[in-house]
Amino acid sequence: MGSRANGAICRTDLRTGEGAVLHEGGTGLAYIGLKLDDDGLLYVAWRREDHRLAHR
Repeated sequence: MGSRANGAICRTDLRTGEGAVLHEGGTGLAYIGLKLDDDGLLYVAWRREDHRLAHR
């Protein structure tokens, strides 16, 4: 899950409810798109103070 409030990214097992923080985020940072590919790579689209970038 990605946070649009501070850019944190969390990994959660929906069966058990257990999870972990993958990235703590920061002020002015927002993750607006997440995609997991078939190889397990997480693609992240983020926004920071009017800048946008897709990062792998």
